Amino acid sequence: MSHLHKTIAGVISLLTASIHLYSQGNPADLVPAPQEYSVSEGVYTIPADGPRFVISKKNVQELPDGLPDFSRKGAYRLEVRRDKVLIRSATEEGIFYAKQTFSQMTDSTGNVVCCTILDYPRFRWRGILVDISRFFLSPEFLKRQMDVMASLKMNVMHIHLTDDGGWRFGAESMSDLISTSAWRLGNSWKEWGNQGYKYATEGNPIATGGYLSEKDMRDLVAYAAERHITLVPEVDFPGHSDPVLITYPNLRCLNPDGTPRMETHELCLGNPETYAFVKKLIDALVDIFPSQYIHIGGDEANTAPWEACPRCQAVMQREGLKNGKELQNYFEHIVVDYVKSKGRKAIGWNESVEEDAPKDLTMTAWNGTAIGPKIAASGRDVVMSPNTKYYLDYVQDAPMKEQSPMGSYLPIDSVYTYEPLEGVADQDTCHVLGVQGNLWTEHVDSPSRAEYLLYPRALAVAEVGWSSADRNLSDFRRRAQLFCSNKLKEYTYFDLSEEIGERPKFFTPVQHLAVGAQVKYNKAFCSRFPGSGNSVLADGLLGGWSFETSRWNGFDADMDVTLDLGSSKPIHSVEATFMGNRSVWIAVPESIEVFVSDDGMNFRAAGKSMSEVYEQEASMVYFPIRVNVNEEARYVRVLARKKSGGLSAYMFTDEIIIN
Repeated sequence: MSHLHKTIAGVISLLTASIHLYSQGNPADLVPAPQEYSVSEGVYTIPADGPRFVISKKNVQELPDGLPDFSRKGAYRLEVRRDKVLIRSATEEGIFYAKQTFSQMTDSTGNVVCCTILDYPRFRWRGILVDISRFFLSPEFLKRQMDVMASLKMNVMHIHLTDDGGWRFGAESMSDLISTSAWRLGNSWKEWGNQGYKYATEGNPIATGGYLSEKDMRDLVAYAAERHITLVPEVDFPGHSDPVLITYPNLRCLNPDGTPRMETHELCLGNPETYAFVKKLIDALVDIFPSQYIHIGGDEANTAPWEACPRCQAVMQREGLKNGKELQNYFEHIVVDYVKSKGRKAIGWNESVEEDAPKDLTMTAWNGTAIGPKIAASGRDVVMSPNTKYYLDYVQDAPMKEQSPMGSYLPIDSVYTYEPLEGVADQDTCHVLGVQGNLWTEHVDSPSRAEYLLYPRALAVAEVGWSSADRNLSDFRRRAQLFCSNKLKEYTYFDLSEEIGERPKFFTPVQHLAVGAQVKYNKAFCSRFPGSGNSVLADGLLGGWSFETSRWNGFDADMDVTLDLGSSKPIHSVEATFMGNRSVWIAVPESIEVFVSDDGMNFRAAGKSMSEVYEQEASMVYFPIRVNVNEEARYVRVLARKKSGGLSAYMFTDEIIIN
């Protein structure tokens, strides 16, 4: 951002603060923020017959040296004068973006501030994923979102077409899958689960669902192209393949005795018919979607069925493969090569980052923020889409307000402040294609709910993908509110002016006897949720709304820890707060027991509290459990027992408070 840009932005912000609440007539209000702009005197008033654009299809001369080709392709220079509007760009794409900028600046009276804007994208991939498998969303819904994406200069819509939730890819060659698994009993994922996750047939009076026909998909491709948006289709395999296995049971793995293995979601990678099916599927995809990339999924596959299947074992022995993961890599090499033979590029989820995975497989990095830089360092192209920053199904405000079963908290501030190149070596930045926000739909039950989750967080993804790395959060929040009130009047969105924000206890350190105590884990915490490590339970810092942060410690067995207070001290109470949400497999413990010791070896019982185990499904709860103690000791052992039956996947606590 230039010095001139910053100075003018500050002056305009002060002089026109009251106007900004009702109009969006100048470049200081744009989302995404332009790279450079200056403002001059006067306004351009749009004539009754529309704006007068004078377009010069030539290279923009003022662009910085060394700008990559994709940035030059999307670059434009927009000059708004009192009598006309000048657009200069070498491409139709740049001209389109200039017009989107002009449209966004047009206020309610048809006036646009006279200004000059020099603009271009920072990243080539500025995307949104829409999961239409777990909850079907219609072509009309997808088009509505493309309209917003175009205004935000986003250029990729990744459509998650297939998953266990339903088959939505309606190619004529895949009609069998539509008839068996495009419809199901129950509207939402939860309702479907209550019905036993049963598929249904079209016409069943209680069935819900749908699919995109070939006509729908070709129409969507054309609609997207008019807005300079690429549709990237995803069919997820070899895992998440229930619709395929229901339709073609011959593609299931076998048990050691040769019978079909029923309790699995994975395709059999030892069956030649699986490879024939996948190639047929890819043929259908490339026939309908002209995108450079075809997304092949590859995430969360369970290798256990392959390691027990006689057919898979035979392939592993023949190819010299040591385990199921190597078998998946073998499968992916074949798939990637086939996609390549069609003149396209394969992209998949980051589970394929192992060194023996295909080098020319582009990856979508979703498992946290650390995996993306590793992929870039391996020489592979990567789209940054970390679940902790860009999963837009996570609640965006306090869980008790959102009333969603999704347990993670992702406010717009966290989306906006994510830096895609953090941790990426300079020589590897060329492999970072861009960013993508993901709207998964396990907890979506209506199109309006889907939009509510998208906006305004999609605006943050757009600005990170387009604008300079030098970003201003408070100014963005102002501009995002303005964009929503002006441009999303016909949409459902989260109102930032009503935001509660982070858990209040997150901001205030707590003082107690165990702050700084050495913590010994008698049973290891879950490696997936380590928090900040061995000190997290005695650092005086309480957690926020989300369990996926450094302040919450997760356990997949009983929590059994011993705290060393350093010296013998009077102890009156031991307290810990636990999360509870059955929909994301988080449980409050059944009880907490406290034991104390003077030497760290010989412990005596000091107290116990039973919890009123809270299994509310609607949202996350935070349940404090306190044990009253009347002891004097140096060592305190705290044992939180998991519930003996029912939900017992994980326990989370943030601090053991001893007073």
